[in-house]
Amino acid sequence: MKYRFSKFLSMMIVLFFLTGIGIAQSSRPSQELLNDIDIMETVLDKVLSPSNKNIFILGTSSKGFYSQNYGVIFNTHYSFNRNGIVSVNLNNMFTSGNAGSYFIKSDEEKEEKFDINKELDQLKKSLTHFMGNYASSIRDLKPDENVSVIVDFNGFYRNYRRSKDNLPRQMIASVSYANLKSYRKEKLSDSAFANKINFTKVEDIEEDISILGNVI
Repeated sequence: MKYRFSKFLSMMIVLFFLTGIGIAQSSRPSQELLNDIDIMETVLDKVLSPSNKNIFILGTSSKGFYSQNYGVIFNTHYSFNRNGIVSVNLNNMFTSGNAGSYFIKSDEEKEEKFDINKELDQLKKSLTHFMGNYASSIRDLKPDENVSVIVDFNGFYRNYRRSKDNLPRQMIASVSYANLKSYRKEKLSDSAFANKINFTKVEDIEEDISILGNVI
């Protein structure tokens, strides 16, 4: 939790300098926008929460804020978990012949195949669902502003470990507010809207700062 807070704080500091946001902003976000951000934090947690998928998210981890002249940015923590085999030992995890896939053996001698690429694709679908069905209802943004979600991968839940060769440090999903409103007004089809969302994988902290700079 301490690591995640410090990382979120460091990103806010980076955004502060990159956007030139000062304490005395000429245009502050409306109360309606701030209320919507608070609501969307909870919604994002629920969209990424456990269901019948192999996903586990720790508590209410999503945080959002408004960056002047950019839009709304959400940051959330995301972990993968195989239901029923969380007590697996590292000695029982070994790489399969396919890149990005693992066989995980539990104490009950069950085997599960973990496909990182498949899980990342599912995450993209969940983020697309969040953007189109919920974030599109955010009020008081300008058409040229954006909504972005920064997803932190801090490794596998509990005894799992992140494979640096396959799992990125972060994934960033971004879409313009104009495209969100067009989709909400049914001017964009599902597939057309999905193509408007930009997904970026971040491999290290230097790349993270560089991407944030280019985004803003």
